[in-house]
Amino acid sequence: MPELPEVEVTKRIITPYVIGYTILYTRVYNINLRWPISNELISIKNQVVINIIRRAKYILLELKNGFIIIHLGMSGRLEILNKNIKPKNHDHIDFVMNNNMIIRYNDSRKFGSLIWSNKYHLPKNILNLGIEPLSNDLNYNWFCNNIYNKSSLIKPLLMSTKWIVGIGNIYANEILFASGIMPTRIIKTLNHNEIKILIYNIKKILLYSINLGGSTINNFSCNRLTGMFSKKLQVYGRYNAKCNKCMNTIKVIRMNNRSTFFCDICQK
Repeated sequence: MPELPEVEVTKRIITPYVIGYTILYTRVYNINLRWPISNELISIKNQVVINIIRRAKYILLELKNGFIIIHLGMSGRLEILNKNIKPKNHDHIDFVMNNNMIIRYNDSRKFGSLIWSNKYHLPKNILNLGIEPLSNDLNYNWFCNNIYNKSSLIKPLLMSTKWIVGIGNIYANEILFASGIMPTRIIKTLNHNEIKILIYNIKKILLYSINLGGSTINNFSCNRLTGMFSKKLQVYGRYNAKCNKCMNTIKVIRMNNRSTFFCDICQK
């Protein structure tokens, strides 16, 4: 599943082709995604894209009267193509632009979504999101004031969009390894130095992945580009491999039905 870095990379790739340009019309090949493509999206004509925003794992195209809200689901991708490129299997909708390009949404599993939202009535799943991990809002004081005394385990909390958005399984594993923190630690057992190191590594690893084009683990890419962060993984997907720091064997457990990789020497 595309996580925050992959969604941010997608946003950055398509930005030069959409901001300030006009969506002339849409071409819909299949309306049946996670939710059916609405008539508001189907009927868009001659609408200028004012801005493009990433919120958590959502991409919002801002038009005059509202937003096109895109979630890539498990296997969705956006591509920038010449408007004459014919659709292939799993291509669902084109936004035809006035620069002779199209924004095409492809999704083999159809778990993604494209919905229309009135500018003044954003859906609850957007409004109720936690803070952005790369923003100044995520800092030592916020952590101590909001979640330091909780009895939750640290890894599930990092992945909870109620508190911090966009940290999926891959990055939670890597952040905790870099921070030397076991994924099974209870949050209130972290000391103040560990909190500072954790916050530092959340920002560092997400930014590092973005700069490498994200992590193409399975079938995510934007315009078929390959993210290189998957070549830098220290623990995720490395069960029974040797730890790059101490040569111990990487272990795996299940937490909340997700594979959790760690080194029980480097992480405490």
